Amino acid sequence: RVWIIDMDSFPSSNVTDDSTRFELLFEFFLRCWQNDFVRRGSIKSLLIDQFSNLIALWQLLISVYLVDQVLTQPPSAHTGDGRLMKLSVQFGLAHALPVMLANWLQRQKPWFGVGGALRKELQVNLLRKYLNYAEASRKKIGTAGFIQALNRDVIEVIDNGYLHLFTLVRSASHICILLVWISLRSPIIAPFLLLMLLVNSFRMVWREKGATVLRLKLFKAQNNMMGHADDVARTFNLVRDFRCRPEQTD
Repeated sequence: RVWIIDMDSFPSSNVTDDSTRFELLFEFFLRCWQNDFVRRGSIKSLLIDQFSNLIALWQLLISVYLVDQVLTQPPSAHTGDGRLMKLSVQFGLAHALPVMLANWLQRQKPWFGVGGALRKELQVNLLRKYLNYAEASRKKIGTAGFIQALNRDVIEVIDNGYLHLFTLVRSASHICILLVWISLRSPIIAPFLLLMLLVNSFRMVWREKGATVLRLKLFKAQNNMMGHADDVARTFNLVRDFRCRPEQTD
């Protein structure tokens, strides 16, 4: 009698053999989001990234005001009562203080433990899954394949997958802010920038397919190398004894 206690597939039951890479990645993001600790850390990281975008907008507004309102005035308007020195200090503080705060917040992001918590969860689950396999299944996978999944693949999907979601959201928000700003200041340039953004997006998607094929070839070569090293390590005594066979025969 076999008692099946878990019918769900990883990362969710919505993933099938016909699912695309982007669908699989989206379901994996949702799976990571179900972890309460990871969700809280992810929300904090996203808010910090948006704060950096707001600081960039603030610096842009200050620069525009400096060029349009201050530098266009005659020099005699800034010479009395140390006005030029006061303006320099004010604009310097307005630029530097928000950047210092943003850099300090960015340094706090690793302490949220989002990447470490996800890597630990996946590695523990992989280890539990591997130990629950039968002996024949473990031999079919091999020790080398298990080590590669535990070290390389987990880091690949977390560090180069989920954690890059924050960078993607921050960059997309920054681009949207610039598009809105340019649309308000110079509406005639906005369509050209939008067209350039669409062209670069299609180019990135097209290059992603070729990069994925190359990475899969690299992973296959690494798996073959690790499997060969594992075979040599396991059969070393047998090979050594076989080479000593003539001496033993004599």
